[in-house]
Amino acid sequence: MDEVKKILKEVIEEISKKEKITEKEREELFELLRLVKLNEKDGKFSFSFDRLVLIGYHLLAFIKRLETNEKLPPVEPGLWNEISPEVKKLSIEVLQKYVQRFKKELDKTEIFLLAVHFEVSKIKCVGGKNNA
Repeated sequence: MDEVKKILKEVIEEISKKEKITEKEREELFELLRLVKLNEKDGKFSFSFDRLVLIGYHLLAFIKRLETNEKLPPVEPGLWNEISPEVKKLSIEVLQKYVQRFKKELDKTEIFLLAVHFEVSKIKCVGGKNNA
């Protein structure tokens, strides 16, 4: 088993200690986390185990919201000023691949929430190491 797969399985196992996860949700969560983890390759992001767990909780909730058609309240427009265009684009790319399968529109609040995780991972990446 390659290292990324091993880490992601450990992340999902950690989440499943506190959250009920169906087999289908495990598979979907793994795929979304894999897309997140792939973004470390360019050196702009570094995701610690704990950060991946936090992102995993968010993505699991995202999966469940899509299944139930739950919508989050909109984000205050001024908060978008804290998100770089690069990170917003990345967040859209990760989430859009999943949303397309449901033929639904990607919610802007979902984009923002994932983008916050990316911003933290970008900001905290100092000297090639992530302290987040």
